Amino acid sequence: MNLGCGEVRGVKMPGKATDVEDQAGAAVPVLAASVVRTVTLRGKAAADRWGREGSNGGNAELTVEKTALKGDLECDEISSIAATLKNESTLSGAVRGASLTLDSSSKWIVTADSTLAGLGEIEGVTDLSIPNIEGNGHQVTYDASLPANAWLKEKTYALAGGGHLVPRK
Repeated sequence: MNLGCGEVRGVKMPGKATDVEDQAGAAVPVLAASVVRTVTLRGKAAADRWGREGSNGGNAELTVEKTALKGDLECDEISSIAATLKNESTLSGAVRGASLTLDSSSKWIVTADSTLAGLGEIEGVTDLSIPNIEGNGHQVTYDASLPANAWLKEKTYALAGGGHLVPRK
């Protein structure tokens, strides 16, 4: 697994000896079957730092294969995280402000109410349910106005294990 970023600010993985902050072009390698505890991405400006407050966010693309992720994906309003899970990968955690794509063999186990920026089209979705998002009674909200979510057709979907995926209009 590799976290490849154009501009990274504040990627933290507690429990690991990895902390990437204020580095352009940073990558955080994690071996298959590792557990990443938390990924956060926040823009930050201060007198001794680069950028202008409110316009110096980071952009991260995270693709994992045959990997178990445990923790949250969090992103502030001036940054972006696009996470893709492939080949039987799992994410156990909440997602706040990030985009998520799952192949049909991967699963997201929701541990708290979440808000998605985007949800990539998932195989096996019916008009009523999404089988590889395990909701555990939590509500997941998506932005119905974004083109990435057009395939969801502004509908509410039941999640495996309880909970719902609902549009925010």
